[in-house]
Amino acid sequence: MEIQNTSTLDELFSQSPELEQFVAELVPEYSRVQQPELKNSVQKILTVERLALLSGKDVNALIRQLKEKTGMSAEAAPEAEIEFGPNDPAWIKGTPAEIVDGVEMLNRGLHPVGTLGEILEKAAPGEFVLLTTNFLPKPLIDAMEQQEHEVYSRKDLTREELFLTFVRKK
Repeated sequence: MEIQNTSTLDELFSQSPELEQFVAELVPEYSRVQQPELKNSVQKILTVERLALLSGKDVNALIRQLKEKTGMSAEAAPEAEIEFGPNDPAWIKGTPAEIVDGVEMLNRGLHPVGTLGEILEKAAPGEFVLLTTNFLPKPLIDAMEQQEHEVYSRKDLTREELFLTFVRKK
């Protein structure tokens, strides 16, 4: 089973019943639903994305947690290799603490600036996050620079429709 933001609790629990306890701890309101018919209805309509909103977690972080709880690989789908140019700063050539799909977030009506801020708040100095978008995210770059993070952004060298924005915690 693939765990995605659109996966319902019903789908999760049918494959991994042990996740029900984790969900109950994550969202105490869920554990208060006792009537079996109502609980079944909730499980059929409550998605991982909605669960993330209710718990205050980033949906990608929640998906990783759910995968870890079920013993699945928490690794995201393999990213295409990033090619680096001679003018790229050395610090972007490491492994990002997290890769954030800005297009996917914006399509869901969410702005990545909050997610980046949360990730960087937990990151150690020198760690960085990679944001992928289909445009130059100038307002986000400005916001990250105002928070005194180092930012480097450019078009991907192999996929011209993609912008890569690296944000490093100082």
